[in-house]
Amino acid sequence: MGNNKKAVRNSVGFLANLAGTAFQRHLFRAFRKSGCFITVEQFTVLMYLWGEEGKTQQQIACCTNRDKPSITRLLDNMERNELVVRVPCQKDRRVKRIFLTTKAKELKYESMRLTEQSLQEALVGIPETDLCVCKEVLGRIVENLACDA
Repeated sequence: MGNNKKAVRNSVGFLANLAGTAFQRHLFRAFRKSGCFITVEQFTVLMYLWGEEGKTQQQIACCTNRDKPSITRLLDNMERNELVVRVPCQKDRRVKRIFLTTKAKELKYESMRLTEQSLQEALVGIPETDLCVCKEVLGRIVENLACDA
């Protein structure tokens, strides 16, 4: 049993999750310290919307790899914090399109700067060739586990 525990702790999935959690915690602290009061989960949604507003909740759920109930709660909080507004689709009023508020648009450059800074701090001392391999492997894992796979 001890060897299985060690194998799990050294597995790619466990280490990738651990690294992701550590990065999220670091980024969250950077956001708070700078007065950028959003969560990392909210930042992820904002990132997609900064690229293209008007996505549906379903599209955002798919892009962020979240289920419908959790994306609904996240968007509820973002709407309450005046970061997004939901607008019913003209063709199907049951479908809501998500748009950014001015407040959310104003967060873009500072939150992106903090994210870039945090990434640089996380990658100190790691050779570019190692990063390329890591990104390639993680990309394949994501593809292997994609919803439609």
